[in-house]
Amino acid sequence: MALIVQSCDYDFNLKRLERYLVIVRDGGADPCVLLTKTDLVEPEVPSKTYCFVGSSGVGKSTIINQLVGKEMLQTKGVSGTGEGRQTTVRRELIILEAGALVIDNPGMREFGILGSESGIGDSFSDIIWIASGCRYRNCSHTNDKRARLCCT
Repeated sequence: MALIVQSCDYDFNLKRLERYLVIVRDGGADPCVLLTKTDLVEPEVPSKTYCFVGSSGVGKSTIINQLVGKEMLQTKGVSGTGEGRQTTVRRELIILEAGALVIDNPGMREFGILGSESGIGDSFSDIIWIASGCRYRNCSHTNDKRARLCCT
């Protein structure tokens, strides 16, 4: 299981979230989206490994510290604009008291998708379904003349 962490303020980016979902599914993990800065998260049932991934400064290490119940991982305060500051520089496996394993990862500054056909198919099945009915080979499925004829 991979927890994809995004804060609901400045960091929230739907397109980036979709890319995370694609790459996590393509890697064979079950994605779980965790939105910070608004909700409290209850720990799930033990005996699974949870992997926290997301942008720098969204609160991944802070959440893990809350799950552990102490300041085990180093964190920094937020900036004047409310942005977190990257602190984690290496991956770390933590065993929670109830037996679950948690992996803290450094924040990702850039995130792209290469060779993830099955993950893309799972995440964008509606688009693939619409495109499969297109009458044109080179339709952009956007706002061009062909798209108005086949995708409306």
